[in-house]
Amino acid sequence: QQLAAIGLSGTGRPDEALCRCLDPSGGEWEDIDPPEPDEWLGTMLARTPNQSFLDFLSSRPYVPDRVRHTIYLQPLCDPQDLKVKPFPDGPWPSWSALEAV
Repeated sequence: QQLAAIGLSGTGRPDEALCRCLDPSGGEWEDIDPPEPDEWLGTMLARTPNQSFLDFLSSRPYVPDRVRHTIYLQPLCDPQDLKVKPFPDGPWPSWSALEAV
């Protein structure tokens, strides 16, 4: 059921590289904690219950193209956290570490 939900079984199977990224059968995936009140995940679960990966793809989500080709990274932390050193000494990743990815 989990494999079908992310589109790894049945018809319309994504390409092999994407399948390897999404396949939870290797045991590397962990269950996520339930969302906190007003978190995005909680809102989306209520709006899209039981949405499979193929359903998501069928919704025509935004994908990179000539117009949408930039990802904006914004700190999601307390502004005071940005005044201390970056990870591993502080709570947030350094810009150079993000650029290296």
